[in-house]
Amino acid sequence: MNRHLIVRDHVESTNDHPAASGDRGASLVEYVLLVGLIFLVCLASVTVFGDGVSGSVDKSASRVVTAGGQNYGG
Repeated sequence: MNRHLIVRDHVESTNDHPAASGDRGASLVEYVLLVGLIFLVCLASVTVFGDGVSGSVDKSASRVVTAGGQNYGG
């Protein structure tokens, strides 16, 4: 008889867990929205700053190669 009471108490306490009430699906939706927002911010950053960064990297690479005594691009 005591064994059944312990099992019943355990079952009742696990039903109070947030994942048991359907919050698990909401978390997945939140993660998908967060990843989508991060993707949009990265895409916008590359679009806005892409040409400037590319020119800066090319300029830096040219200086490094010139300092090494080799011709850039060949």
